[in-house]
Amino acid sequence: MKRLIRGLDDLCRQGETGIFVIDMQPDFLDQVFFFTELMLHSNIRCVLDYAIDNDIPLIEVQTETEVDNYGETIGPVRRKILEAPRHFLFTKSKDDALSNPDVLRQVSKLNLSRIFLMGIYAKFCVYATARSLFYNGYKVFTSNQVLGECKWGYLNLESKERRERQRWYRKNVDFI
Repeated sequence: MKRLIRGLDDLCRQGETGIFVIDMQPDFLDQVFFFTELMLHSNIRCVLDYAIDNDIPLIEVQTETEVDNYGETIGPVRRKILEAPRHFLFTKSKDDALSNPDVLRQVSKLNLSRIFLMGIYAKFCVYATARSLFYNGYKVFTSNQVLGECKWGYLNLESKERRERQRWYRKNVDFI
C-alpha cells in the first residue's frame, strides 16, 4: 500500500490529476471473491484518504439502478467520497463511464489530463472506461491493488479476448 500511495503522490504532484471510483456497488461486490472485496475496501479507502488530504477531484460513477438493481456505492466508500472537497457523482447505463457525456464534460471542466482508475470489473467497466479516456487523449493510471474482478468475469471472455484486453492494459495504462 505504501508503494501505491507513493506512486499516486508522484502522479498527483504533476497536477491535473483526478480519481475515478467505478461501480463500487453492493450487487457488483457480491460477485467478487471475499478476500478481494476486503482488500478493495481497505485499499480504496486509503486512496480516498489521500485524495481528501490533497484535494484531488473524485469522480464516482455507478451503474444506473434503473438499468440493473445494483444499488448505490457501498456506504463506507460513499461516506469517504463525500468528505472530499471536490467530489462528483454520475450514473451510467453502459460499461463505459464516458457513455454518460456529463462525465467527460466534468473531466474537461476540471482541466484534468491524468486519471487514476479504481473499482470493480477490471475487464469490463474499468477497461471500457480506460479505453475511452485513452482515446480521448487522457493519460490513464491504475493499480492492481484497487481493481476487482468478478468471479465469473474471465468465464465470460474468450481466452483470445482476455489476452487482447490484458495486452491493451499493459500497452496503454500505467500501473502504479
